[in-house]
Amino acid sequence: MIVDASVLAKTFVEEEDSDDVRALILLLTAREKLLSPELIKYELGSVALKVSRDGRTPPFTEAIGLVDDVAFDPILLTRSIEVAKSNGLSFYDGCYLALAEREDCLLWTADGALLERSPKSTVSTGALLEAFAGE
Repeated sequence: MIVDASVLAKTFVEEEDSDDVRALILLLTAREKLLSPELIKYELGSVALKVSRDGRTPPFTEAIGLVDDVAFDPILLTRSIEVAKSNGLSFYDGCYLALAEREDCLLWTADGALLERSPKSTVSTGALLEAFAGE
């Protein structure tokens, strides 16, 4: 499964569903690898910078360690741009979706706009919780 920064940030920034995200990560990593494009490091670093303004440095390196990051190659970069353009998304979102397409799996995201624009390629935390509850 591909996971984006909107999900992984919840492992160190407390939000309403942070506990659910942490539990799902434990369940998923016991079954499969979590992948992200290498830009996850920079996106999570940006989140960490924002929340560190209160004087503490959040454990974003631990969050990055939860996924195997995938280096960009020319084909993935080109496809990321195509996906972003065709779906009216940012390049960053296009990277996650292009990787999910290449790996033939879903993108787990907490980004409502991305979930809405790419419903066949994405999955929400709530949907994953329901899937695990049904097992």
